[in-house]
Amino acid sequence: MTTAATKQFSFRLSDSLVERIEKCMSKIRESGLYVNRADVVRILLQHALDDTHCDVHRLLKAPNGGNGRKGSTKRR
Repeated sequence: MTTAATKQFSFRLSDSLVERIEKCMSKIRESGLYVNRADVVRILLQHALDDTHCDVHRLLKAPNGGNGRKGSTKRR
């Protein structure tokens, strides 16, 4: 994907997120591009960062137009 220097970064995902990533991977592969899970996560992460610019309101916005919060996100 890229020739930039990379660092290993690992984290756990819920079963439902892994399932969504695998579905995304399948759709991308259907287009003729071979990708693996890590490629898909990198693509999605890059897209989210580019699209939201880490703006908290855009990050927490629910898909239906709500604010996506069930309670306060302020740290105490």
